[in-house]
Amino acid sequence: MIHELGWLLFFVALIGSVCIHEAGHFVMAKRFGMKATQFFAGFGPTVWSFQRGETEYGIKAIPAGGFVKIIGMTALEEVAPEDEPRAFYKQKAWKRTVVLAAGSFMHFVIALVLFWAVLLLLGTSKATLTLDQVTCVKATTADTCTAGSAAPAKAAGILPGDQLVSYDGVALKSWADLSKAVASKGVAPATVVVTRGGQLKTFTLTPATLVDKNGKVVTGTDGKPTPKIGVSPVIHSTSYNVLSAVPESFSLFGQTTVDTVQGLGKLPSAISHLFDKGRSADNSPASVVGVGKIAGDAVAVGSFSDRAGTLLGIVASLNLFVGLFNLLPLLPLDGGHIAILWFETVRSRLARLFRRPDPGRVDIAKLTPALYAVLILIVGLSVTLIAADIVNPIANPF
Repeated sequence: MIHELGWLLFFVALIGSVCIHEAGHFVMAKRFGMKATQFFAGFGPTVWSFQRGETEYGIKAIPAGGFVKIIGMTALEEVAPEDEPRAFYKQKAWKRTVVLAAGSFMHFVIALVLFWAVLLLLGTSKATLTLDQVTCVKATTADTCTAGSAAPAKAAGILPGDQLVSYDGVALKSWADLSKAVASKGVAPATVVVTRGGQLKTFTLTPATLVDKNGKVVTGTDGKPTPKIGVSPVIHSTSYNVLSAVPESFSLFGQTTVDTVQGLGKLPSAISHLFDKGRSADNSPASVVGVGKIAGDAVAVGSFSDRAGTLLGIVASLNLFVGLFNLLPLLPLDGGHIAILWFETVRSRLARLFRRPDPGRVDIAKLTPALYAVLILIVGLSVTLIAADIVNPIANPF
């Protein structure tokens, strides 16, 4: 029951986020005097609505987002003569840009506020380079170390309390650096330098590989064995109040933005391994179905603050992703409309500079093939991810 509650809360938050996205467009359009005739939550047949001024507000039957209708958004739309002065395309370029970008901006605001709330609930936990445990490498299907399990670091002579300095010649500044260095080196022998009692000590070890219950070596998204050396870090935890959480929330926002952009860059490679065994939240993208499952997993364990904080973190990260993805310069995304807007603006200014006739607005009809291509790509990717989340679901990360 608790797992299903996590699903429900996630999807309610997702729909709410999309409606807030549309509210960003709507508020800025009204602020600049543009005419907005509809603001609805959902799609399809109208379930309930009311008229206030020139705008109809309401709820539609299919709870899959929302929309706002601003007069004159595209060149394909016929605009009544009396509405021409307030039509979208009649406004200054910077005003139209603000209206188009306002949706993504609202996603960023949601993410920032939720990150702030997560910090209040959970604080932060940072893995240091000081070793807490030096033990065996667990199989992916085992809860405890078994007899004969590999213990590369322990066998080499590395001890709890040692502070990592470098791995196979790569200087380490964070635990993430160690993870990258181990993954990059693979299962080949490596030298490890640590500080113990104020002195540098050097050890040589050979990473172990993870195996499943059938004894098959587990591989990552690159198809290579996953190397493990059998160490865990001392965790430094920090709590925050309502004020101290503010700057840290911006820092968390920035780091998550970097991670999201890097994840988008790795998307083509990750898609090719969607149906591989050992799929996890760390190495694979997911659809709303997969993220919903992770949200359900998150609220099924831990204290109330742990559950709430983790769920809010998931929703925050998703909002950040949607906001960034929506700004890509591709139709039908808002970023595509912004790109066309500024292409029109620059082209018009160049025409005036060279005393030529204004070429006017871009013929959207000519861009229809590109629009369809992007839609097919997005729909195809979504269907593939949903299929993977059903057939090969991401393992419970909690």
